[in-house]
Amino acid sequence: AAGYAGLSEVYTVDRARQFHERTEAFRKQLQERLRAADFDVWVTGHGSMFSLHVGQVAPSCAADVADSSVRLRRLMQLHCLESGVRVTTRGDIYLSLAMEDSDLEMLMDVLFNAVDRAIPLVR
Repeated sequence: AAGYAGLSEVYTVDRARQFHERTEAFRKQLQERLRAADFDVWVTGHGSMFSLHVGQVAPSCAADVADSSVRLRRLMQLHCLESGVRVTTRGDIYLSLAMEDSDLEMLMDVLFNAVDRAIPLVR
């Protein structure tokens, strides 16, 4: 009963579509901001789930993930924790339905600053 109520009244098809569009826009905006700063960093994933990769091109499979990407994510996780933001140990980022615009703005800044600090150390 609770599952039905959640899907029929809270996380409706329209809400799911809005959430996907919002998180996809966030991911694309982060990618644009990193590229505008001339960072060879790619934001891969879909919607609310993504991670960062270092390289001239975005990886197309797990074998393409460079060691520098792993180092970037480890340093990024430390910076995020220092800033009060939790990301997974391996650097995956998951956006939540409960996040407000102010949360996303703060996360955008924290992620950008994390890359800015870490990129010279991982190249």
